Amino acid sequence: MNMLLILVLSLSFADLLTLSGGEPVEGRAIRLELGPGAPDASFLKVVYRPNSETSVEEELRPFKADGSVMWTPAHPGIASLIVVDAGGRTAGSKDVAIRFAGIPAYGIAVMLLAGLLLFGGAGWSLVLALRRMPVN
Repeated sequence: MNMLLILVLSLSFADLLTLSGGEPVEGRAIRLELGPGAPDASFLKVVYRPNSETSVEEELRPFKADGSVMWTPAHPGIASLIVVDAGGRTAGSKDVAIRFAGIPAYGIAVMLLAGLLLFGGAGWSLVLALRRMPVN
């Protein structure tokens, strides 16, 4: 019964907010549109990295008369797009994944350092092991 309720609620919120223009990318504007079941006076609230100690909340933005708003993601990662009605109640939400605008250099550096430590340490331990083996 609980699973059926969760399914019904998730399907009812699925059409509340749609993204037009592809996937959200850090620093590039994207258009968000309200569905037909959305409240009249709605605002958009964005929470980057929801349910995290480092979550960041973006200010409320009002939707235009046609039910759309332009949004430029400020941070890559997971974000919750929350539709809030005029009374401050949450009408629904949608989680989206925001892509990096490019390849992050620090990510490549960390990957190379980890590979160097992993394979360099394994190679060094193999050299030491072979050096200690008696030759018959």
